[in-house]
Amino acid sequence: MKKTIAITVFVAALALAGAARAQVFVNAGFTSKKANVKSTFVNKVSANVDSTLSSHRGLGNGFYFGFGYNYTIWNGIGVAAGATFDYYTHKETRSGIMGSMDFVAKSQVTSMGLSFPLLATYRYEFYYDLVVGKVYAGPVFQLGLSAKGKTEVNWPTIDSVEVHPFDHYELDDKGESRYRKFNMGIMIGTGIELWGARFDIGYSFGLLEYSNEGLKDREVNYKYESAITGQFFVGLGYSFDPFPKKMQKKKK
Repeated sequence: MKKTIAITVFVAALALAGAARAQVFVNAGFTSKKANVKSTFVNKVSANVDSTLSSHRGLGNGFYFGFGYNYTIWNGIGVAAGATFDYYTHKETRSGIMGSMDFVAKSQVTSMGLSFPLLATYRYEFYYDLVVGKVYAGPVFQLGLSAKGKTEVNWPTIDSVEVHPFDHYELDDKGESRYRKFNMGIMIGTGIELWGARFDIGYSFGLLEYSNEGLKDREVNYKYESAITGQFFVGLGYSFDPFPKKMQKKKK
């Protein structure tokens, strides 16, 4: 938590330091996170690879809000930095047979995290600085804050319900959690500004391993899971010059 506060203060300090010549913005919108998962099953007896399965796993849909600034260096080319809070939930339902009894399992997980993009930007003014198109790309650093949920297992045959809470960041007896809190990716996006109102759409491609399960013992197999995340976002916001009078004097 101390690291999270320190990073947030650092980003805010950068924004304030460059505010006199920067365009400050706030934004919020919809976000959706998923993972490309590769699961490898290894025979426990012969230690040979039995099969590899690739799949897409939803991690949740939700919202984000944040702030930042864009500093123009030359001819519309600049840099932007900011901080964003993400909140998303994911639900799953599965059914099957264990022994001779049917079951229905419903899981729900709620996740929260922080993102810190540092982007190269290009802004093109269609009509002075009132109508502006933009594109941006660069690294984004992500920090997971929480990923907690519960699984509710319903056994209709015996009219019984079991509830199992879980925490994806909780350490087990081997000092491992299911997912890693820190991730890094590449963010790309585009948008338009109309008289200060912003529209943004983009995607973040994860670069680091998200799954922290590693090799796990099973009764018959070992299982290794590799997961790389991706995050889509679309939102609205507002950009403004914090010192318009000062900027006008400089232009004269």
